[in-house]
Amino acid sequence: MTNDSPFDMSYVAVVTVRNGLIIRYRDYWSPLAVQDPATRFAGSN
Repeated sequence: MTNDSPFDMSYVAVVTVRNGLIIRYRDYWSPLAVQDPATRFAGSN
């Protein structure tokens, strides 16, 4: 975020482990969480 406003976003991470090694990592989040036009992320246009 480009300002000092708090930001909270829920997401789910799915980690697949085989033989003690992470072989796949996927995360899921809702784009509705950032739909507010007033929300600006650092580095975004």
